[in-house]
Amino acid sequence: MAPQRLTPAAIEKRVVSQEQRCRRAVRTQRATTFRRSDQGLRALLGANPQLAELLQTDCSNDCKAYRGWRRNGRRGPKEPPRSSGEGRFDALDIALERRGKRRITSWLEALYAAVPPSRRWREFRDRAPPLAEATGEDVLLPDPAYRLEDDARAFEACHAEAEELARSLRHGRREKRRTLEDAPL
Repeated sequence: MAPQRLTPAAIEKRVVSQEQRCRRAVRTQRATTFRRSDQGLRALLGANPQLAELLQTDCSNDCKAYRGWRRNGRRGPKEPPRSSGEGRFDALDIALERRGKRRITSWLEALYAAVPPSRRWREFRDRAPPLAEATGEDVLLPDPAYRLEDDARAFEACHAEAEELARSLRHGRREKRRTLEDAPL
């Protein structure tokens, strides 16, 4: 029995159905955002217990002042820092372009600044390196950010697999055509 000859439309249809089957297997119903910055901060602290320990050991009056300012709805100017900070937060200030009164004054504020204001999990990837530089320790992303990255990689793998299938089917057609051309008549 001779193998079926596939038309370009049939190849396209087979490739599209294979890619759709693969993508349905990938979980896509994950939350891509979080509701409040507190939720993002809790997830960051859950993934990095050393940051929670840093807050407990190194948080000073500046942390208390910042917590009160946030609790009061961030009304009025932020209290000026009581200490100079000795350049601890420069990595975050530079990366987040904070100058003047917007400069980071405490570890609590630094952690809130590391939470993306867009509330998208995937943006933690950009904000983790300056926080790691400021703390001097490795900073892991929250679990939802890792899960979304895994889903994105799985989607890319589905696309690559579909492209490979299309290439092999087209290559198979060319090989059949060459064998027919080379055959003696």
